[in-house]
Amino acid sequence: MSTPTDFTAILASWEAQRPDAIAIAFGGSTWTWAELAGRIRRNAAAQRAAGLIPGDRIAVLDLNHPSCLELTLACAQVGTANAVVNFRLAPPEIVYVINDARARILFVGPEFAGIVEKLREELPTVERVIRITIAVRKTASEIVGSSICWRLASGSWVGDT
Repeated sequence: MSTPTDFTAILASWEAQRPDAIAIAFGGSTWTWAELAGRIRRNAAAQRAAGLIPGDRIAVLDLNHPSCLELTLACAQVGTANAVVNFRLAPPEIVYVINDARARILFVGPEFAGIVEKLREELPTVERVIRITIAVRKTASEIVGSSICWRLASGSWVGDT
């Protein structure tokens, strides 16, 4: 068997070889390779359903969490890019990073929702802001229907603002 050379192939290889083995452990939660791969595929499908195409960008402003990894690996499958915004930046720096990336969708953690709300008019390329809840951080996401909503395995919904 040849060695996979891209993230999608590497993930598929681990999923096939060790589907029930733990891929990620974080904050008392674990995800198997099969769970992680499934969530990444759904996330990639959600990006496509949202109209994102190769070359488009998303941005994430949140505390460190595996959901950022899921978004990044989904981007690799779609051909989009994830501009991870350092959560320690000052508001003007946050604006600069997001605008410089030309992100179309911004994912924001609950700790930063208020800041982003105040900065929203300064982010002209951002079409939608998706608020990540604590429940979102624990599960995978997908966009459902024509409206941007990320549905989580926990049954929680987060809508765009």
